[in-house]
Amino acid sequence: MATPTRFACSLDGNCEVDEEGNYLTLGECQDQCLPTQLPLDVAYTVLSFIHEEALHLAPSDRVEAVYQLTGVIVPVEDTRRILRALIDTDLDTLADYPILYHWVEENAYPEDWIFALQEAATLAAIREIQRLGYPIEQYTLDKFLAEGSEEDIAAFNGS
Repeated sequence: MATPTRFACSLDGNCEVDEEGNYLTLGECQDQCLPTQLPLDVAYTVLSFIHEEALHLAPSDRVEAVYQLTGVIVPVEDTRRILRALIDTDLDTLADYPILYHWVEENAYPEDWIFALQEAATLAAIREIQRLGYPIEQYTLDKFLAEGSEEDIAAFNGS
């Protein structure tokens, strides 16, 4: 059974499809949706300090919220998971997003970040560990070889 389409109101007053949106119909959203009274840059800056609220934003606003926090533009479908990981300082989840590695490296304790990368045991995580100059733990290699795709394992063996 398909999930019913829901809608969310963006800060600039546009309705967007959002699986957790507040509105059941586009018409309801259009009737209720008004742009924020704040300039958008100010609204995004405020929301960068109120992380929990950013989870409930419209999709395009979540992309902007992640950008305000990290300086990285991420795919809209990943924004809730990334925002939750940023709120919870969940490095294991952030390790799933190579696009955020540089930001995490600058903002996390190195030992915690290396541990999360070792646990992720993906090709991207292993390459990041190598780039940072840390040894790859045997359990990381074992996990990667057991769970990695044939393509990633071949790429690793060829590097």
